[in-house]
Order: sequence, then structure tokens, then C-alpha cells
Amino acid sequence: MLSNIRKFSSSIWAKMLLGIIIIPFVFWGMGGVFSGGNKNTLAKINKDKISTQDFINHINSLNLTQEIINKEIDNGILEKMLGDLVRKKILSLEINKLKIKVPDLALLDILKKNKNFLDENNNFSRVKYEKYLITNNMTAAMFEENVRAMELKKLLFYYISGGVYPSNFMVNKKYNDQNKKINLKGIKIEEIYIKEDKITQNDINNYINLNKDKLNEKYLSLSLAKITPQ
Repeated sequence: MLSNIRKFSSSIWAKMLLGIIIIPFVFWGMGGVFSGGNKNTLAKINKDKISTQDFINHINSLNLTQEIINKEIDNGILEKMLGDLVRKKILSLEINKLKIKVPDLALLDILKKNKNFLDENNNFSRVKYEKYLITNNMTAAMFEENVRAMELKKLLFYYISGGVYPSNFMVNKKYNDQNKKINLKGIKIEEIYIKEDKITQNDINNYINLNKDKLNEKYLSLSLAKITPQ
């Protein structure tokens, strides 16, 4: 599906479609070509359609001024926004297909735990919440729907990543770590323990002769010289 979208976006038909959208937008704003937007289709994902009105709503949600859009038209800003809308639509379809939901009570709990809205006692502050909405020029409904959308996307990714099969390498490594065998050699201390008053000089000499390799120490010879500017 994504490969088909990429092929279409690079085709001459996509450029013609964007031209039809861009020209009225540049000269007459958001009216004109979009006056009957809900009847026009910009993209189709299986049986679901993305209308021009959906595209207008998406542009408005980005809070971009017409001046910025006009300035970035040559850089493909409309194509990028349309691609972003298609991507969001695909995620939304997957979320609906899997019946992933964020109930109102869960959303309320998320908002109450948001650090931006907590007072000095770590309690939810309605004042801070309202101030945040006013500062960002958002209504409570808009902000809460954005939070819900982000949580739905997060749950979708958790669902997908939870179903990924681990590689054979990781499985074998885990299995080997949990089931490996270690061979240990032990000695009974009481069998070799000898009281100090029974150890003779001959015993010490014999032990040294038999364990020369273990008792030898390596030393490095160094010659140092002090170098001064003179």
C-alpha cells in the first residue's frame, strides 16, 4: 500500500492534482476549489476516502498561516501535508481495526498525571490547565482529543512491538545462558591441612621446587632519564 502511495506521489498525475489545489489556493485562498470539498476525493485507502475537506481540516489543525504556506509551496509543503494526512489516516484505520480505545476515565487519569498541570504538592491544578490552553490557543476539547490520539498511537505501537518475534540469535543466547553447565573442581581442605608446627624447611623447599612456574614473578627493567630544556 505504501509503495503504491509513493509511486503515485511521484507521478505526473499527483503533480497535476497538486497543481489544481495550489493555483486557487495561491490566488484566492481556501475557497473556490474547496467549496464542495466533501464531495471531492484526494486519496483513497482501500474503501476509505480522504476528501478535500479532510485536507482543509488537517491544514487548519497545523495552525500554519497562509503566508507560510504560500512561501513554502515550491518546497512541496502541500504534498508533505497530504502525505502526513494519509499516514495519520492509515494509523487511524489500524487502530479502529484492532478496536483500540482510550476511555474517558483513562484520558482523565493521563491529564491529571501530566507534570505540566501539577502544583507544588503534585496535585492537578485546574488553573495551570486553563492557562496552558489559553497560551497555546486551544480549547479543552481540541487538546484532549490530541492527547487521546497520541495515546491511541502509542498503544498501537505497543501492540505491534509486542507481537514481534525475537531473532534466533536472541532465543539461542537466552536458552544457552539459562541452561549452560559449569564444571567445577573442588578439594577437601581437611585432607591437605597441616599444622604449622609440623611444616619443616624441607617441606617448604620441596613445595618451592615443585611449583616454580607458579611462584615465579615477572619484573620489568626500566631506565629513566630526566630531559630538561638545557
